[in-house]
Amino acid sequence: MKQRNAPERMNFSVLRPKPRASKEVPRLTLSLLAFDPGGTTGWSLMTLPVKINGLSTLEELDFRALLNQSKRYGWSHGQIDCSDEEFGIWQIGKILDQWSHAAIITEQFILMSGRSEKSATLLTPERLNSHIKYMMWRLAKPVFQQTAGMVKAPINDARLKVYECYTSEGGLEHARDADRHLLFYLKRVMGKDIKARRMRAKAWPHIYNEKGDLLE
Repeated sequence: MKQRNAPERMNFSVLRPKPRASKEVPRLTLSLLAFDPGGTTGWSLMTLPVKINGLSTLEELDFRALLNQSKRYGWSHGQIDCSDEEFGIWQIGKILDQWSHAAIITEQFILMSGRSEKSATLLTPERLNSHIKYMMWRLAKPVFQQTAGMVKAPINDARLKVYECYTSEGGLEHARDADRHLLFYLKRVMGKDIKARRMRAKAWPHIYNEKGDLLE
């Protein structure tokens, strides 16, 4: 009896997207884009120069000083109505297309034990996160997830007011939650410790080398 050949295994590593060439993304600008996904999705976008007054922005500047500078260089936030999830995903995708070189941060969805809600929208945040992660996977870009519990205490409303980052406009609580995630992540990547340097290298490989040092 003729023996059949074993089926060929597909090499999925070959199919994995490769990072964009550094020449295709801005080398002198640090961008951060954070999402608070849900029926109303908040977003927060900050752009900063790699150096300010000759100093490395993330390594040599104080956090409070940097926040004062951020208002000069660009920081905005807003909300997306995702009650129609497909349309909401399309809108999120448009933002990601424009800012795919940014560090992408999103709130991680965790279903709390004892939660009795059974609505069809309960898992909307996780579905949106899945699309965000897929969109970034296609560009070989990581998505940095943070839980609500990680950010609400260190970046509470009182702290936002101290930072002069709190807006009293009504109905923008989801945008403020996205601000919290952005600021918390910004604090994580600032400084000279090895953990911050590694996170910078992963978030902006077109700006920092594997050790977290600025590329020349």
